[in-house]
Amino acid sequence: MEYPSVNKAKLALGTAPQTIKLYLDTNVPSKGVLYYSNPIVDLTLKLVKESSGNLNLDHSVAKKV
Repeated sequence: MEYPSVNKAKLALGTAPQTIKLYLDTNVPSKGVLYYSNPIVDLTLKLVKESSGNLNLDHSVAKKV
């Protein structure tokens, strides 16, 4: 879920703002929730585009596996 501010997230999740700030962008869950300052979708899409740019993705040619 995306929230515009820490206060909105605090109200929706019932978590103290200090806890949100402590766990923000750490990849460590607090009560089963991960807190990020940027949406994960944007990060994932960026990583896929960067990694696929270096690959030879010609699907018409068989390749040895």
